[in-house]
Amino acid sequence: MDTTGEEQGATLVDALQELHRVAGAPSVRRIAAHCPSASHATVHSTLRGQTYPSWVVAAEIITALGGNPKDYRRLYLADRPDTRVIAPVARSGAAGDLIAAITANTEALDRLTATVQGLRVNSNPAYPNLPPGALR
Repeated sequence: MDTTGEEQGATLVDALQELHRVAGAPSVRRIAAHCPSASHATVHSTLRGQTYPSWVVAAEIITALGGNPKDYRRLYLADRPDTRVIAPVARSGAAGDLIAAITANTEALDRLTATVQGLRVNSNPAYPNLPPGALR
């Protein structure tokens, strides 16, 4: 039985859920016990499709479920959030407004990134008089 999700339209989450089912649906805590880089909460949110794991975490989950990470690497790369369009998630309040602004406007993301980098430089006590971005 192919559980690698190589069939048309499958996602990494689909493949992980199928591998989980084929492995006998072990608890997320049991899986996490074999994943040094992931907590049981991370395993849970990954299997539910709520978060997209790093490759290290994905490979540990796949191994813990008896799969071979090499069989899932292509699917992982094809399904990465930075290489596909993510469906909008309904959010409310200021956090939702910020998320909408950032995802709708890459300029806002560039400004946010510059601000955060400036804060890091300005908070470095070894270089208190350097202008933002001087250490890049």
